[in-house]
This record gives sequence, C-alpha cells and structure tokens, in this order.
Amino acid sequence: KLDESIVWFERAKSASRYDSRHFPFLNLGRVYEAKGMSLRAIREFEQALKIEPGEESCLAALKRLRASLVEVC
Repeated sequence: KLDESIVWFERAKSASRYDSRHFPFLNLGRVYEAKGMSLRAIREFEQALKIEPGEESCLAALKRLRASLVEVC
C-alpha cells in the first residue's frame, strides 16, 4: 500500500489544517526509502528539515541514505 499512501501524503503537504507541516514530507521520505527510491527520499527529508530544522529522524535518515549512496559509487 506504499503507492496508495503517496497520494495521501502529497495531498497532506498542501492541506491548510495540518498542524505538523513537516510530517507529510517525513512520511513520504520513509515511503520512498522503503521503495528503494533514495534520491526522492532525500529530497523529501530535506524539505521536512526546512520546515522543522533539527528533526532527529530526518537527520538520521539523511545520514543513512547519503552513506548508502556513497557505498554504491
């Protein structure tokens, strides 16, 4: 159901009544990471950090993803 969740998280990004604005980006990053789409995941985590700087789970995910990209190169 990962693909189905993408639609909902994309909608949540622009929802006017969403208190934690970074959550849709964070969750999309998790979905893309689970799907093996590292670059898209990184972009979502970076967007989440623009809204909520210092978010621990985003920082950890970015570190993990960037390290995995370096290993491939």
